[in-house]
Amino acid sequence: MPTPCRTLPPPQRQRFAVAITAALLLALGTAACIEETAVVLPENTTSVRFRSVRVDASRCRVRGSPTGVDCADMTKPVADGLKVAGLRGVNGAPVASVDLDVAVDTFRANFGSVHAYWTRIPVGYGCGATLQGVFPDRKKPHVVGTTTETNIDAFNFKELNALIEATRGANTVPVWTAGYDIGEGDAACTYENGEQKGKAIADPLKYAQVVRQITRWYNRELPAKNSKEPRCNPEPGKSRPWDCTPSLFNIEFGRDPFGAGGFAADTKAKWLEAYKQFAIEMRNEFPLPSNGVSLIGPSVVIKGLLAVENPDPGNTSRSPIFDFIDYVVATQVPIKPADAKAGTTEEKGRLPLSYLAFEVEASTPSEAKAIVKKIADYAASKGLKHEKYMSKAAGKIEQRDDTGKIVGHLSDGSEPIPLWVTDLRFVPPTTKPLPDTLLKDPARLSAYVGAFFGATKILWQGLVSEASVATAPRLPTIDKAKSNIADVAKSSKDSPYFWFGTTGTKLPAPGSLKPAAWHSFWFNEGFLAEKQVLEVQHGPDALGGKLSSEDSGIVLLATRETCVDPLGKEIECIAADQTAKYPAVTAGRKRMLRVLVADLAVDASTGKEVLEHNLRIQIEKIPADVTTVGYRAAFMDGSSATWSQFIFSEPGTLIDAQNGVFHVTKTVSMPSLHYFEFLY
Repeated sequence: MPTPCRTLPPPQRQRFAVAITAALLLALGTAACIEETAVVLPENTTSVRFRSVRVDASRCRVRGSPTGVDCADMTKPVADGLKVAGLRGVNGAPVASVDLDVAVDTFRANFGSVHAYWTRIPVGYGCGATLQGVFPDRKKPHVVGTTTETNIDAFNFKELNALIEATRGANTVPVWTAGYDIGEGDAACTYENGEQKGKAIADPLKYAQVVRQITRWYNRELPAKNSKEPRCNPEPGKSRPWDCTPSLFNIEFGRDPFGAGGFAADTKAKWLEAYKQFAIEMRNEFPLPSNGVSLIGPSVVIKGLLAVENPDPGNTSRSPIFDFIDYVVATQVPIKPADAKAGTTEEKGRLPLSYLAFEVEASTPSEAKAIVKKIADYAASKGLKHEKYMSKAAGKIEQRDDTGKIVGHLSDGSEPIPLWVTDLRFVPPTTKPLPDTLLKDPARLSAYVGAFFGATKILWQGLVSEASVATAPRLPTIDKAKSNIADVAKSSKDSPYFWFGTTGTKLPAPGSLKPAAWHSFWFNEGFLAEKQVLEVQHGPDALGGKLSSEDSGIVLLATRETCVDPLGKEIECIAADQTAKYPAVTAGRKRMLRVLVADLAVDASTGKEVLEHNLRIQIEKIPADVTTVGYRAAFMDGSSATWSQFIFSEPGTLIDAQNGVFHVTKTVSMPSLHYFEFLY
């Protein structure tokens, strides 16, 4: 398995050309600088194509619109402006991960590497942390209510404890899948080759009551039980263990119900009834707005655009996601009013749902976008709205502290339902197959998948609230003293995100990142997440008027910001301790543009596969008085097991700007994901 050298060239290959003078602009010409035709080079070399993208630094995206408005015209920049959603969730262990009972701890290393926020468990970890493992015998009594304690003898929390502990220990937020059915004293869940499968829910009410009891245990009873222990009352500055505080706020109603979940067309009604009972029990236990427990579902798998192309009820191939939407909208249920006082009459309301969740299989980023759009449009047409009083940053009901300061927002129930893609899987296209040279090279294929993930996240901005886009090894802590990533590599198998491999294969460091993981870094808060999104024109030739279909060209995300301190005072964008490394391009600069380019325009039509692009990024409409712009390009060192080898490829370059316009031209490997910073 080769090192991904083409996707991530070593520093000595990171040279780039910056076009900055009027003479050079005239020499290139307006149209000739972007050539569409391939340059066929002699045998044993690659062909190179010129590509371009364009960023309008004055046009900001707003919520609910694919196009932008003049940034100065946004009446409420904080509320109206579209900010980058990180979409940084990961799923459970890959198909051939280390078993749950192996005494190793790579959670911190791996999650620190992929920079995940959400962690979906127990996908890929057998049946011990599913409902069969946690409540193994349906004949045992369980307790539901607010005044009695859980019947501990009926529950086995050991393996779910281990996963929550490891997740919390890695500073990530667990999303627990309440799947599949509760135990019957035998196998309600099976596990083979990393795949979980379960039986359909037989008793919807008891299923829902058990899930309610488990969630209450982790959020109320367990913290209360441990509250007096010394470890839960540490000295100032020391952290408390995970089980000293509430720990399970995101509950997913099963996954893949009509595949791994065991349901079929003739049991669809029972599936919908199971969700109804789940929603009622959970909201009766955790009424809004006094808690943050989210109800996520139903995680139907959407296998390509055809699965959602025709939502008509008479269509025999209609996806069950549409039946679910119809059912939730039509079902009125008695729900305990939020923070109800004694004697308050129950009110009826829409069946509670915090996030409409589904899994996506797609061949191209544009197909993944189209799938989400179809589901979003259908939900909107049926009036499926945000759950009232559920927390949301852009909500309309202000939350204030005791001083009157706005500290957050709640939904008033009039906003569209948030969408959560609980898994995204790349399926190689059949209509325009990828070249064998790419499919058979693990490094380049991983780079293609990474660019696919990155491009999809870009196209999902403004559509998807949260997402988990791949699997990563997640190994619970059993004995930290025995944690050793080299030992892990001896028993670990290959992962979509990490290099492990087999004996005798020369690899980067065990557990080091594959290119497929790099997108997770760029979308964190330190780079793109929560930044203001700009309007852009994708490639392959934005300057020549040939725009990408978002399917085969270059997809980019651009943001802008004015750097301020917590009090709102403008400051230098690059901290003082960093400016010494790049003084010419960073010192004194308080505004920044960030650009992420996903390039997966694979093309072998000339007989030679294109491995490099001469990429031109043109930025327009910055302030006219800006005469120089600081430029940095960044990449990751794929031989490292952590993000510590994040590198800006050169000390930085000054670019001349004229009349609010500047550009850079850089030779980039392809497929790939590239990050650029411009400071002024």
